[in-house]
Amino acid sequence: MTLPLGLGKFQICICSGCGRDATLQVMTTTEDPQYFLGVCGEHEQQALQVKEALERGSSPEELSGVSIQQLFVSPAGRSTKCKYLHWIAPTPTAPPVQKLQKMPKAPTACANWTWEVRPNRWMTLKGESVKLRSLSNQEFISSCIEVRRLNYKRATTATSWIDQLVPPNVLCQYDADKLEVGSSEAYWKLSEFKEEATARGLL
Repeated sequence: MTLPLGLGKFQICICSGCGRDATLQVMTTTEDPQYFLGVCGEHEQQALQVKEALERGSSPEELSGVSIQQLFVSPAGRSTKCKYLHWIAPTPTAPPVQKLQKMPKAPTACANWTWEVRPNRWMTLKGESVKLRSLSNQEFISSCIEVRRLNYKRATTATSWIDQLVPPNVLCQYDADKLEVGSSEAYWKLSEFKEEATARGLL
């Protein structure tokens, strides 16, 4: 519960054992937080001493003769006050340690992987010749990207469709020497890849 910064009619004198209604309010000059001490007419001097102690850096718990149940605070940036016991000063905490996420290892083609010249077929990373439709999306898209990268020095209209494919998180790795077959041979294979990409709904 919060209250306006002025003296509230329900505030009680902060001096221990007093219990009288507060008739005036003493405020510290500190701002984080600022303390508000309601006090009766008989204990104004004690309230001023408490104010000075708080401004020197003493905590309310260290002060004798003070009923901290009746002490109010206003944290920095607020235009209201609340009871000290309802406000818990934030404890600085170290930011959580960010664990470095290991990138998944790129799948790599086996040693006997070779370029597949037969129509509508391609060799899997494990060295098995299969129909294009049998390839996983990761292997299929990786092959499209790598074949173009290694056989075309610049982007062409005929291969621009590859830019529409969503690359997998990790591209499959192939032996560059086995993928470099020249733009002419690559063109025919990429034409087959384009038909398969359309059939898969990737374009």
